[in-house]
Amino acid sequence: MLLLYDWKKIYRASKGSSSECVRIFKYLTSKNLPRNRSDPNYKYVDRDFSGGSFLVRPDLLAYNAFRYTSKEICAYLLLASLRNLGDFVVYHKTSLDCFHSVLSPELYNQNRLLHIKDEQIHFLYEEVPTEKQKWQYHSASKKARLKNHQ
Repeated sequence: MLLLYDWKKIYRASKGSSSECVRIFKYLTSKNLPRNRSDPNYKYVDRDFSGGSFLVRPDLLAYNAFRYTSKEICAYLLLASLRNLGDFVVYHKTSLDCFHSVLSPELYNQNRLLHIKDEQIHFLYEEVPTEKQKWQYHSASKKARLKNHQ
């Protein structure tokens, strides 16, 4: 699932709140409509957050969001928004050159969702091969079955 989004629109709608940015991201990823007017996502129903930034596997990030702080997720979304969609379409490049980063190196070096290799910023949930994704989802049940058969 490829998500096209505009980071500036999300940032403006959240008024700079990192937790609200994560709420908007999860809303865009889940595609669930708000239940009623008191639902916190109701105010985003008529907003358009589409744009030229992309995430290849936003569902994995949304699924594992509870493991990370909202600031780490926002930094991930910000840096992902700086990547070139054309490079992804043509070359399947999901990393970002370090010199394109607007964050200080200390911030993205401390972020558990990002790692640096060969002057490239790599995104944890963007470069997961299909077999590894299946392994992440099914490894716990597979281990349990193996223990029961022994």
